[in-house]
Amino acid sequence: MGRDTATAALAGTASTKQELSALLIGDTFIEDRKIFDAGAAMLYEALEFLAGDDCPNVLAALGWARWMAGQGTEAMKFLDQALAIDPDHRLSHLQRRLFTSGKLPKSASTPDK
Repeated sequence: MGRDTATAALAGTASTKQELSALLIGDTFIEDRKIFDAGAAMLYEALEFLAGDDCPNVLAALGWARWMAGQGTEAMKFLDQALAIDPDHRLSHLQRRLFTSGKLPKSASTPDK
């Protein structure tokens, strides 16, 4: 849950499990695109310093960030890398199901104001 909360914090705030779920499955617009983009860049930079068991989680987080930005093909590349390291990585399998469902996350567009 901590990993999911930290990742979702890139896209906005969530104080309940329902709000967190909505963020993670793309049912919420990104509140501050600058924070999201900076956080995603931080994840990219962190990859060069990580190794071992943590790497699939970071790759899954990167995949989610790309999917949230509307870049599904790039998101799947990160999941493929995570699953190459750990074929049983549950989060990557769950994300693959979400990403290939055809659902476009609300965060991939900007809200009408």
